[in-house]
Amino acid sequence: MPRKPRLHVPGGIYHVILRGNNGQVIFVDEWDFQRLEKLIAEGCERYGTRVHAFCWMTNHIHLAAQVGTIPLGRLMRWLGSQYARGFNRRYSRRGHVFERRHWAKFVEDDAYILSLARYIHLNPVGAGIVVKPEEYRWSSHRAYLGEDHVPWMTTSLILSIFGEDEPRSRAQFAQFIADPPDPDCEWTADVDTKSNRHQPENPPSPDPDAVSCTVAPLESLIEQYCLHLEISPDELTSSSRERRFAKARAAIARDAIEEGIATLAEISRRFGRSESVVLRTMIRYQNNQGAWTP
Repeated sequence: MPRKPRLHVPGGIYHVILRGNNGQVIFVDEWDFQRLEKLIAEGCERYGTRVHAFCWMTNHIHLAAQVGTIPLGRLMRWLGSQYARGFNRRYSRRGHVFERRHWAKFVEDDAYILSLARYIHLNPVGAGIVVKPEEYRWSSHRAYLGEDHVPWMTTSLILSIFGEDEPRSRAQFAQFIADPPDPDCEWTADVDTKSNRHQPENPPSPDPDAVSCTVAPLESLIEQYCLHLEISPDELTSSSRERRFAKARAAIARDAIEEGIATLAEISRRFGRSESVVLRTMIRYQNNQGAWTP
C-alpha cells in the first residue's frame, strides 16, 4: 500500500526526527557533527527552510523546522542522501545510514513549540550525557542563552513568546527549560497574550534572513480582498477579533505564501500579529474549506 502524503502547510513548523538505520551511530567524531551543520545551512537556503531548534544525538537528530513553499520531505531526502554519501565514503562502508523515512509532526501552537524546544534541548540530559543542557555543544540551547551564534537558525520566534525584551526573554526561556513541566496544564508566558503578543504595539523588526519580496504585490492582494469584502486595510490590522477579519487575513496569507508574494514573517509584520497567530488562523480555515474564500 502506498504511503499517505504528508501534510504540507506553507509556513508550518514541524518536529522532525531522523534516526540512524537500526539505531546505528551516525556521528563518530566532531567532524561528522560539523559536516551535518554545513549541510543543514546549505539545505535551509536551498529549500527555504528555517530552523528554530535542534539537537544532534549520537544516533538520531531532532529539528524544529519551519518550511516555506517547498515541502519538508525535499529537504530531508536531500540532507539524508548528502550526509550518507559522505559518511559511507569516509568510513569505507556501504548501505543505509538513516532509516528510510524521517518522522515529522506538525506544531500547532505556542504551547506545543515551547514544549518541543524543552524536549529537544533536554535530550542530552535525559540520555545522561550532560547534567545541564547548556553543557551540550551540539544543540541550539546555548544559542538561546546568547552564548553561541548559529547563523543558519533563528531564535526570534520562540523568544518572542516571552516578550520583546531580549535579555529578559533569554532568562525566562532558560528558566522555562529548567523548570519541570506541569503535566496538567499548558505553559503560558507571563505577558498579556491578548494584546502584547498577538497584537504587538511595535511589530518585530524585519528578519534579515527572510526571503525579500516587493511590497506592492502584497498590498495589491490585500486591496483586492478588502474591495471584495467591503472592509478597509486598517480593519485587518486592528485589534478586532471579528471572524470576517480573521478569515480575510487567513485567505490573504494563504494566497500570498502559495503564490510566492510574501513570507509568513512579512505577512505577520503587515498584520501586526505573531507568526504563530497567523499560522494558526490559516490552519483553522484550511481545515474548514468553506471558510477559505470569505
